[in-house]
Amino acid sequence: MNCLFMPRGSIALRAPRSHLCLPLPAGFTPPETEAARRRLSSAMADGCGVSSVTALFSSPRPNVWVCAFLHGASRRKRAATYEQGRPGSITYIPRDAELVIADGVCGRLYLSGPSRSTVFDWLPALNGTLFPARRPAEPFTFRPFQLAPLRFLSVSARRPTYSSAPWAALALKGISWQEAGSPTSLSRRLWCGDGFEELDVTGEPWPPHLLSVAFSMTPVSARHAYTAELYEGRCPMLRATLSLATFEAVGALTSLAWSTP
Repeated sequence: MNCLFMPRGSIALRAPRSHLCLPLPAGFTPPETEAARRRLSSAMADGCGVSSVTALFSSPRPNVWVCAFLHGASRRKRAATYEQGRPGSITYIPRDAELVIADGVCGRLYLSGPSRSTVFDWLPALNGTLFPARRPAEPFTFRPFQLAPLRFLSVSARRPTYSSAPWAALALKGISWQEAGSPTSLSRRLWCGDGFEELDVTGEPWPPHLLSVAFSMTPVSARHAYTAELYEGRCPMLRATLSLATFEAVGALTSLAWSTP
């Protein structure tokens, strides 16, 4: 197993990704030693069904750890090329990445992979490694997001003025829903500005059977806004960029979705 340590402050993958979001289980033990990293890398390789992984570790801030596990995809791909004045082709092995982010500040565990289904294949690899006291097959706790009550966020919650606020502004950018009785009928509504402002005027309710709600959030210390989309369902999924600028804002947003009745 290749185990590399990323410089402090770096993030393995900065692009927005879909993450499974869980409350951070008790007993998290950071992979600070080479032996711990190798145990975790070996368990992840077994969980992913590959012979080896290249592991990258980083602690971008105190009590926050990023663990990325890189390996080849299951299938080769072919791409057309044009070199030296003639057409050609190459075959290559795409790179897949499993990502584990343990945020001890906000109490979150974020997990992502090439697809949501693959996360459940290697999730047990965290038992006995990042969480040494957990039994090998001990299940993790899922708290589904409840999205409908987010429609009623107050102006003071969306634009807080206190110094420790997680964001300077939270704007509604889109919702998606499914028509009742039609599993293939999906609808989506987008706003160029802040959808909350329009709904405050019209009093229009959100449609039933919500699938997702997308927000634009501007963290207090950030130079620009970031998008975060939360998904309804048994498994709490979100799509967002997780970085030093967004950890607290994403943590606060998921708390709102979890705290609603």
